[in-house]
Amino acid sequence: MGMDVSGINPTTISEPPPRPDWQTCSDEERDDYFEAKNKYHTENPGVYFRANVWSWRPILEAMWESGACYEIDDKTWELMAFNDGAGAKDAETCKRMAKKIRVWLQEKIWDEDSRWTPESLDDREMQVNDEGQFISKTEAELKNIETTSPYQVSKEHLESWCDFLENCGGFEVW
Repeated sequence: MGMDVSGINPTTISEPPPRPDWQTCSDEERDDYFEAKNKYHTENPGVYFRANVWSWRPILEAMWESGACYEIDDKTWELMAFNDGAGAKDAETCKRMAKKIRVWLQEKIWDEDSRWTPESLDDREMQVNDEGQFISKTEAELKNIETTSPYQVSKEHLESWCDFLENCGGFEVW
């Protein structure tokens, strides 16, 4: 489960691959299609952006801390936490948002894995162990198990978000 963000008027340099007939295509044709679709999304970063629920909240927090959220109205900002189509609707707004986030990214101090957990999301009871399994903070403390917050985002993912914003022509969160 996550957030699928679609560009409204993305800048593109290539065409999307044609979808195969799922009823008749071979495994190889299916794999070729998904490989071509991934290439298309890489070449055209403003078409589509995906974030799981654990990274979307830190992305929103980065938008808050950078001031990018002030480029949109309060109602839209609130609705971006849901899958209902909210988002900035024009290219200029998105580019201003990306610029603010990029400045924030440069000023941010990153951990050794280039990952970030917002402080507001790190003190919650829900944690994950080094194998990625959920564990309560209380249980982890009792058993002396090292944990981290599941709410993390990598610097690379935030940079991809900025690439998307710079090329999407407006966006909708689904």
